[in-house]
Amino acid sequence: MAADFSPLEDGDIPPSQPPLKSKQPLLAIDLDDVLMATNETIAQWHNVSFGTDMTLGHFYYYHYWKNPYWGTPHETLTKVHAFYQSDAFRNAPPVDGAIAGVAELRKMGLRLVIVTARGSTQRQETEEWVSKHLPGCIEAIYFTGEYVRERFSTNATPRAGKPAIIRDIGAFALIDDSLDNAVSCATELQPHLPVILFGSYQWNRRHSPLTRSLEGQVTYAERSATESEWWKRDVVDDDALPPTVRRVADWKQVVPIIRVLLSEVSSHVNDVEPI
Repeated sequence: MAADFSPLEDGDIPPSQPPLKSKQPLLAIDLDDVLMATNETIAQWHNVSFGTDMTLGHFYYYHYWKNPYWGTPHETLTKVHAFYQSDAFRNAPPVDGAIAGVAELRKMGLRLVIVTARGSTQRQETEEWVSKHLPGCIEAIYFTGEYVRERFSTNATPRAGKPAIIRDIGAFALIDDSLDNAVSCATELQPHLPVILFGSYQWNRRHSPLTRSLEGQVTYAERSATESEWWKRDVVDDDALPPTVRRVADWKQVVPIIRVLLSEVSSHVNDVEPI
């Protein structure tokens, strides 16, 4: 049975769930490809389901339809929905070092929450996975609904993204594998939020902007018809990142950085005690 996580819907902080408050500092962590090896798992699932030869190296961009094998945005979302119903999704392994890394963060006295681009329709599977692999470590899970929310419609109702959620819950830092999430959280919040850009992944070296309509999205196949190896030109160098964004390869690099950041905020937080 999944733990009793706070009931937080897509991009919302309900009135019955006020921002988390405590003397212990709060750290926000992304789920997919920071804690759970999602893209590696979905690549394997896609190969079995569709007879492809997809590898993690084919994920040039954060949004799947911009990469080989996925097809149109609507085809991609259909595939992702099918993946969410699969045993492969439910049994995806943790990212290497994530379990030990989270344990170290808890020893520092940090309170941890997950802020994920998943929709709340994946709540049950998400909570069960977190309860299985990180029992007692995660205080709440916030779902922004990146792939399911209505913003792809011209009549979309804006919902809170990661910067707004992190502002409202008062997290002192974020760990995320998306370049766009990292930049938006580091630049839109005041004071500028420290962000750890996680993983030696192709997709977090490139921006992946969206328009409001799925029909306006250019697919990998469409761009391949007029360009070659354009993804190499789209790489964002580390020196172009906002000053509060720091790229790391793995969890071994995460923990020392968080320790330094914690020492910087501890002077403003009383009674931080390891647990």
